[in-house]
Amino acid sequence: MSPTSSLTVAVLKQLCKDKELAISGKKADLVSRLLKYGASEEELGIEVEEESEGTEIIEDEEGELILESEIVEEKEIFEADEVLEAEILEAEILEVELVEEDEEIPTLIETALGTRFSTPEVDWKKTAAIVASLLILGGGAWWWFSLEAQPFTPDPLRHGDEMGFAVTGGEMVATGEYASKVFEWFGSDDEVCELNVDFSGKGSIKIKEGDSTDLSGEMGDDRLGAVKQRGGSGFSWLTMEKALQYDFDDVSISKSEQLKIGCQEMPSVSARVGIDWTEWVEISGQNTLRSQFDYELTHPDGHLLGEVTSFGLGGVIDSLDALGMGASMIFAPLQVHEVLGNTLIDEEAAGNVSGWSWRVTGSEEFGDEMAWKILFQNKDLEKHCLGHATIHVLVIPSSPWAVRQSTDLLITNEDSSNCGTLEEILGEYAMPEGRLELRMSIEKTSLSRGEHLVDLGLSYDSKPDFSALRPPSSEMQDWASNNQMHTPDNSTKRSHSLELAVSCIDVFNTPARDALRDYQAYIWRAQDNRADSSKTTWNMSWLANDDLSGWITIDVSGTTASSETCTIISEGMHDDAPTHNRNAIPESPSITWMESNRWLDGGFFPKFSGSDGLAAKNGQWHSDLKLGILVATTGFDLPDSLDFLPVNDAGRTTIDGIRSWDEGDWSHTFTFAADATDGQILGWSHVWSSD
Repeated sequence: MSPTSSLTVAVLKQLCKDKELAISGKKADLVSRLLKYGASEEELGIEVEEESEGTEIIEDEEGELILESEIVEEKEIFEADEVLEAEILEAEILEVELVEEDEEIPTLIETALGTRFSTPEVDWKKTAAIVASLLILGGGAWWWFSLEAQPFTPDPLRHGDEMGFAVTGGEMVATGEYASKVFEWFGSDDEVCELNVDFSGKGSIKIKEGDSTDLSGEMGDDRLGAVKQRGGSGFSWLTMEKALQYDFDDVSISKSEQLKIGCQEMPSVSARVGIDWTEWVEISGQNTLRSQFDYELTHPDGHLLGEVTSFGLGGVIDSLDALGMGASMIFAPLQVHEVLGNTLIDEEAAGNVSGWSWRVTGSEEFGDEMAWKILFQNKDLEKHCLGHATIHVLVIPSSPWAVRQSTDLLITNEDSSNCGTLEEILGEYAMPEGRLELRMSIEKTSLSRGEHLVDLGLSYDSKPDFSALRPPSSEMQDWASNNQMHTPDNSTKRSHSLELAVSCIDVFNTPARDALRDYQAYIWRAQDNRADSSKTTWNMSWLANDDLSGWITIDVSGTTASSETCTIISEGMHDDAPTHNRNAIPESPSITWMESNRWLDGGFFPKFSGSDGLAAKNGQWHSDLKLGILVATTGFDLPDSLDFLPVNDAGRTTIDGIRSWDEGDWSHTFTFAADATDGQILGWSHVWSSD
């Protein structure tokens, strides 16, 4: 006999939570899991008694004890003079097939207890018909026939959940800087003053179901369903993988370009757009470990593909969320439990979440279920006269996502003049010029549910140790405080390091040499070009303590700095530059340490530096990749190629790379950025196009 606990399922689940164990499964599963991880029998309320003859223990589906008694005869349960009383309910009159008098009808007692007390021959077809009739007449299935939606608490996600949906009525209008930004995302530098896009299609959202191969390093299968994924340091974590996919197969695009004669409307074109956004949320810290945004545009003039991968950031959609706009709620099907938690959804429900107010506005029929209608409104946009955002959704108990969702978004500062002075200033300086409008509707077409609950906030055996994520303290260099001139390089993977290039500056009588010698100047931006294998061209920008800044380009060859191995190509002064601030420059390891222990390890980042990596191949940088260093203090901008990453913080050092090449009919551009203080990859972007 297996141990039986006197504790309830709720208490056992709480014990599992306290011990950071999964809470899924029946009562026996919970008891077994707790015993496995060291809980005592006394703690679990287990009393192993000798089973007496004729005693039977019956548990319900959740493992709750419901009966423990001697098997008795039917007559001991009901005396002859006892009458079963039933609640009288009003119900529709149902036509029921009459049973012939000579046919034996099982009693209610026999129906309910027959499988336990006796084994007579039973006509299950008749029994099922009678039980179904009793249930209907007794009101047990009343809510199926009710025209009112029933209150419910949103169901959490499970690994394996998937919903398909149709997209209709899609319309996007962008003017001014919004229009230009959209075209920049797709690799175009056209000066667009207005963009109109009508679209429809289909999509899906899915929580991936991991398997046992993802649990390498785990003592058990309690985290089954989680997916193993690598973070920015190259180490593997357990995550929840969420994939959102759109296929807009009917797209009409029209634009107006800024010409000398003014804003001129161009002919509209038909296109197809595909979007895939995948996010990996680390299950312990519940933070976004990695995200990937893939897009595909097919139009009459060519084909454009792109991929943006971010580590430790929320990616394209969550970056917009950081602005307080709740962009993920606008573009993706609303995940009800994530937004509303354990709130009971009924006709009185209302609240606020992430800058949005929401309230239940009624109910309506959806398929064979009754759904609650909920209205979300973004109050911040309205308060500051920056537009409006409303989302109408339908939610039902059987779906973790909204089954119908209609979005109406307008972002603009054109109406901010009607607000107070503060709001007007915010509108002019915090928002781009122009406006962005978006309208679209989605509706569920299919739904399948997974088995294993997504347990977030729980630790696991294979979780990387924090100390392994940071460079050893012996590798960290406080070069700014020591009045050194640049981020330590010392690369053994490239022929001519930054140290050699700075030594070349000292060979010539230039403003850069004077600044580095006499004005505590340091190199705040540098980029190499190794296209010619016999030399490296270094383009370096310096910044002095009087805030004067300039640049110098030098060809470097050989292994030492001299007038024979160093050649000045050009130099000059910057009109605008950051503020000189050595105190804001963080410690960092050398670039050679990060190359050897992070970036060029193909096992860490196969797509980045594996056997056919985009930045390096088999541990060696591609010769056509330009490697850059950016020391950020105040008043600086990222290179244009990296503006998809929100890393423009003061007091930061980053390493970036850019590579362009042609392959067959495709033109490729690859960029990446990494944190130079610990070597973590921040993200990369790969765009390829064909005419």
